Amino acid sequence: MLRDLYGGVNMGISSNWKFLVIIYIIAAGFWGFFLKIILNKLDWKTTMLAITSVWVILILVYLIFFGKEINFSWNRYYILAIMTAIIGALSGVVLYKVLSLKPASIVIPMTAQYVLITALLSFIFLKEPITLRGVFGIVFSIISIILLAGRGQ
Repeated sequence: MLRDLYGGVNMGISSNWKFLVIIYIIAAGFWGFFLKIILNKLDWKTTMLAITSVWVILILVYLIFFGKEINFSWNRYYILAIMTAIIGALSGVVLYKVLSLKPASIVIPMTAQYVLITALLSFIFLKEPITLRGVFGIVFSIISIILLAGRGQ
């Protein structure tokens, strides 16, 4: 059995959100690093097309093997999912373009600050509380944007 970050027993990796967050952070870190290497040699449009094509193939493979587990009962949240996909695609285009122009050490930390918008919208519309620790995190995120966007970059 695995132990979680605080020493408690975990019954499975997939239910341990802290472990999954660490995996995500590591994977996203390598993704940003490899993406910058690629963008140093290929133009951003070609890179975006190649990576998106692989995503489509992986999604199709997933649907072939696990599609029976997916429930497609239409409701209004599918419209929101489609809008979210469009926003994600547009933000991806912008990310590829800006990463082709500036160092990854500036672009990736700055673009990771999207969590500020998510936290603010969740606070306003979903009534999710923001703790004092969360307020400090938001303030430090804003400070990081100011530092990263400073002159000479």
